[in-house]
Formats: sequence, C-alpha cells, structure tokens
Amino acid sequence: MATLKEILTRRPVAATIRLTVPAGGARPAPPVGPALGQYRLNLMAFCKDFNARTQKYKPDTPMSVTITAFKDNTFEFTVKSPSATWYLKKAAGIESGSGRPGHVEASTVTLKHVYEIAKVKQSDPYCQYMSLESICKSIIGTANTMGIKVYGFEGRFIWDSIFKFSDPNSFGKLKSIYTLNRFWPANLLQAKPGTIKRALADRLGSEAG
Repeated sequence: MATLKEILTRRPVAATIRLTVPAGGARPAPPVGPALGQYRLNLMAFCKDFNARTQKYKPDTPMSVTITAFKDNTFEFTVKSPSATWYLKKAAGIESGSGRPGHVEASTVTLKHVYEIAKVKQSDPYCQYMSLESICKSIIGTANTMGIKVYGFEGRFIWDSIFKFSDPNSFGKLKSIYTLNRFWPANLLQAKPGTIKRALADRLGSEAG
C-alpha cells in the first residue's frame, strides 16, 4: 500500500505510451518522435537513456518500451526484452511457427535454449519475481503453441541437471545423467560447451551468461 507521502507527491499522468523500438536504435524520428513530441517530452533524453539501457542487445532487436508521460512534461519508462516467441523463432531458425501445432512440427530447440531465454526474460519487470523454473515452463508452453519441439522435455524436469548444464565445467556430468540419444540432438552432444554458449549468444540476440 502506498504511503501518504507517496500519494501526496504522486505526479498526475498525461498518458501511457507503448512502443516497439530497436535496441540501441532510438532516434527522434518516427515512431519515437511523434509519440513523445505530442506530450512535449524530452526526446534526446529518452533516446540517450533507452540506447544506454539496451546496448547489451544486438542492434535492431525489437524492445518493448512503456513510457509514462506526466503532465509536467517529465517521463519514466520501462523496457522489456523481446517476446519469448521472438527468441524461440531465432533459436529455432524459423520465420514463423507451425500452422498446425501438435500435428506439424515447425522446428526444434533444446532445454538449453529454453534456459538461456528464461535467464534473459527474468530481467523483465513482470518476471523478476518468478523462478527460472516457472519461466521455463511458460516458454515451453509457448513453444508448443508454435509447433516447436523442445528436446529434453518429456513432461517433467530434472532441474538440478539443467542448472548444472548452465556451468560449462559440468557439461560432462550432464552426459552421464541423461539417456543422450533420446534427449539430446547429436550436433549438440558433439559441440564443446564454450561453442554452445557462443552460438546461443549469437542466435538469441543477447549475451548468454
């Protein structure tokens, strides 16, 4: 519950603006310029702050930004990473999901992909209090609706093994835990952990770490 001081100092809101802006690419031009300009907000201040916050992402990664414009011409904004759908398509190497999910398989990803996406999504405001397990389950549900098969998920999770897999030094231990030919694609098993991490960072559009 808000305190009396917070209520008394709360600024009246003029509008809430929602935009999709490429990472590191905020400019006074459309769509940012017209959207903020109509409320007389400081365009250059927004662009500088937004670009600084999103510099860790690959250029042109679509970022969802929610701007609260106040009546005194000041503003605040929050930035969310791209949707899980966007990350899954990047990881799976496809442009769109299956037209018949559950019947036609569009592509495949691994639990490692899901884990890396979940770590990125955990920084979003609405996910910061969720466990990685909950976020992973949500991402797997999204993958199912897109017709993307998740290797390593057979209706249950061995979370200790997933978190061990996040440590490259434990890669060998993971091999002894799973029945590899059933759970993991051959090309993943043949790759070195460092190579996997670099490939994920490149494909997911954000640093995997």
